[in-house]
Amino acid sequence: MKRIPAILIALLTAALVVSSARAEGDKTGDKVVRKHWFVSGAVQGVGFRAFTYEAAIDLNLKGWVRNLTDLRVEIVVEGPEAAVGKLLDKVKAGPRTGRVDAVADAKVDEAEKLAEKFEIHDTARASEK
Repeated sequence: MKRIPAILIALLTAALVVSSARAEGDKTGDKVVRKHWFVSGAVQGVGFRAFTYEAAIDLNLKGWVRNLTDLRVEIVVEGPEAAVGKLLDKVKAGPRTGRVDAVADAKVDEAEKLAEKFEIHDTARASEK
């Protein structure tokens, strides 16, 4: 009978540990999700985009934030479910200089390619969403 090289055993063991940790992570809210939100209130001219950007970067999330011409802010975010939930809590609270009246969920475009790091985008014309 042939002996299995020690390196192969070590690699297989490491793969099983990682696989088990990922499965456990999915149970604790580490499943990757993508969300699309429209934020209304006093959210422009108060540092809301920078506030959202800093929070998203701190949470290691992908996505973007931008102002809309109808005075709302639009956010697309992707990352571990727990981290996205933390960002939502921060967005609902908003910066001290602003006021959030509502955060509305919108249809997610799963095909949209997101940059590796969260970004601030230029203002966009509001569409019927």
